[in-house]
Amino acid sequence: KFLSENRSTVIVNTNYDSLVQQSLTGISFVPNYSGKPISRKPDAIQVFHVHGSIESPSSIVATTSDYYQFINQGGYFSQKALTLMHESTVVILGYSLSDTNLKAMLSDLHYHGMRSISRGNIFYVTRGVVPVYIRDYYEAAYGMVVLENLDIDVLLNQIRVDAPAARQQLAQAEADITDVIAGRKQWVDNFVKLRDSLFKIFA
Repeated sequence: KFLSENRSTVIVNTNYDSLVQQSLTGISFVPNYSGKPISRKPDAIQVFHVHGSIESPSSIVATTSDYYQFINQGGYFSQKALTLMHESTVVILGYSLSDTNLKAMLSDLHYHGMRSISRGNIFYVTRGVVPVYIRDYYEAAYGMVVLENLDIDVLLNQIRVDAPAARQQLAQAEADITDVIAGRKQWVDNFVKLRDSLFKIFA
């Protein structure tokens, strides 16, 4: 239901297989991987296989040498996936915090995000409990918020429930900033003095 209602969702996957696409019938997906032109097919959910796909064996990142080349080549595909993750709200599902791929992605996002105000757009979802010092570390180092004791289906359903109100707030925020720029309204001092007010205005 979530993907049917949110066709702009992008899936970034480190798996080679197409199990996600096969398990969700009735939804159109477009696989993207290194060496294949990135599709612009409308009304289809984009799936980025960052370590290659079984559809193209030569694209698969399997050995240490492959991985080194993938990390260091800085090709268009890897940069595109990184840009998507940097400019969007990212929800990490099904990965351990000790996962090498996850750590590499977070490091890349952190390095490329040093020059921007984008922060707090990465959420890590786990059904377990994460010690507070680990949660604090990931938030301080990567701006990643850890959501613990949470099932994926509960999260996605709550997003579906809250999405209409969020869209309404977004529309109102756009109208507000237009009024401020035009001089018809102004931000109150209490809001402007908040530590994250500038981020909220731009966001």
